[in-house]
Formats: sequence, C-alpha cells, structure tokens
Amino acid sequence: MDTFNKLSGGDDHNKSNSNSNPHQSSSNSHLMSSAKVVAEAAQLAANKQSNKIDKHKVAGATADLLDAAKKHHMFDETQGVGKYLNKADGYLHKYANK
Repeated sequence: MDTFNKLSGGDDHNKSNSNSNPHQSSSNSHLMSSAKVVAEAAQLAANKQSNKIDKHKVAGATADLLDAAKKHHMFDETQGVGKYLNKADGYLHKYANK
C-alpha cells in the first residue's frame, strides 16, 4: 500500500500547501486513470476476453505507471531493476505510439 501511496502522491497530502505543485492533482488523476486502464485489461484477460483489449492504450498506460515508479524511486538505470524498467518503459512507449 505504501508503494501505491507514493505512486499516487498519497503521501503528499501531509505536506504544506505552500510547497505543493499545481499540476500534482492532474498527474495523480492521470496515474489513477492509467492504473484503471491496466486493471480493466487484466480483468478482460482473466475472463478470456483479450480480443477486447486496446493493447496500444494499455501499453501507454503501463508506460505512464513505470515513468511514475522511476520518478519516485532512485533506480540506477544501468543495472538491476532500473535497467529493466528503462528497457520496458522504452518498449512500451514505442508500442503505444504505433
């Protein structure tokens, strides 16, 4: 749950409003929309309705979630998990823009 709060900016509501970013709520709502797209695709896949999934839209939403994870965590993009996140992010952005 902590990871979700970090990704969605849930921990930010305890900070003072003078330091808040005016675009924070729109990026949080965008992340929530992306998470919803991915969750709906997972439900369709689980119900064997993969033909109804907009794969390009899901790839873009997943890339947005990975971008947020990379932003909020200090991953070394040259090794370990960071390397794989970077590769996956690049692949998903390319697929989403086809």
